[in-house]
Amino acid sequence: MRGARSPSDSTHYGAGSRKSCGSALAELALTRDGRVRAAVRVVASERRRRAARSVDELFSELGLTPRIPPALMADAVVAFVDGLALDAAAGSPQDPRVSYDIFWLALLGLTD
Repeated sequence: MRGARSPSDSTHYGAGSRKSCGSALAELALTRDGRVRAAVRVVASERRRRAARSVDELFSELGLTPRIPPALMADAVVAFVDGLALDAAAGSPQDPRVSYDIFWLALLGLTD
C-alpha cells in the first residue's frame, strides 16, 4: 500500500519504543478513570477502523478477495499487534517480525 501505514506500524520502531508502547497500553487498559477509559475506547475504535481500511486496501492491491469481512480481519490484526506489543513490554527476547510474518501469511490464506 503506497504511502499507507500498516496496522503494525508500532512494531517497526526500536525495541525501547515497542516496550514503552506495550507498557502504556497495559496501563491504560487497567485504569479505572472513566475519562481515560472513554478515550481508550475511542482510540481503540479508530485503530480498528483504520486497520479495516488498511486490510481492505491491501487485499484490493493484491487482487485478492478475503473470505472474511475486512473489519473482522482487522479486529484480529489489532489484537495480534497489541499482543506483540505486550509481549515486548514483558521483555520477550523473541523478534516479533517472525510471528508477524506468519500471521499475515495466514491471513493471506483466507482469500479467494
